[in-house]
Amino acid sequence: MIRVNDGTLLAKNLGSIGPNSPLVQDGKVFLVHGQVRGYALPTSEKIPEKWEPLWKPRSIKGQGYWFPSPVLHDGLLYALSSRPILSVVDARTGELVYEQDLDLGPGDCYPSISLAGDRLYVSSDNGTTVVLKPGREFEELARNKLEPFRSSLVFEGKRMYVRTTKGLWCIGE
Repeated sequence: MIRVNDGTLLAKNLGSIGPNSPLVQDGKVFLVHGQVRGYALPTSEKIPEKWEPLWKPRSIKGQGYWFPSPVLHDGLLYALSSRPILSVVDARTGELVYEQDLDLGPGDCYPSISLAGDRLYVSSDNGTTVVLKPGREFEELARNKLEPFRSSLVFEGKRMYVRTTKGLWCIGE
């Protein structure tokens, strides 16, 4: 792991995460790939040879591969497998809060989870997006269908942009 603004190496040998991205917040790094791991980043320039986890790595139920990058919001880590099981983990304790099969239909989940305002957006490559309320209990707010896409949703102001396999959509005001 390298700090972008100055190229300083912050961490190495933390393990494989596949195609998704690690999350870094408040001096901690979280990795998801069939299990969730959390580590405290060093406060000195010396990089530790062995990393002490924040808590015991947590296995999560997801099926398939872990393409989507997770989201961290209000102390909860939201991770999604490609077959789409959403796992929510308490980032402070590593405890599993809940897991939910999102039943997004055929296909895989390639887009990363998006957070915009007080909503989580989870999409499948078949064009289905489910809108969730973040929190310790599962609450689905809406379900929408668009043409197939594998890109992550992008939000700007009151607009959402989606690059599909056929074009670019702008949804909103």
